Amino acid sequence: MEVFYEATGGDDWIENNNWLTDAPLDEWHGVATDEEGRVIGISLHENRLDGELPSELSDLSELTVLDL
Repeated sequence: MEVFYEATGGDDWIENNNWLTDAPLDEWHGVATDEEGRVIGISLHENRLDGELPSELSDLSELTVLDL
């Protein structure tokens, strides 16, 4: 997830609460996880992302929602 943040200009997002912190992933703005803590959704619509999506995004095998 850190690679995603860096690749899409996370420091300049409108909302980036808890990203790159020790908070659980489900407390990161726009991130949803399942009961096992796996990322199932990323919703950062109209959040001023800029850049290319990193190939590491494909490592999120349980991801079913991607709203950018």
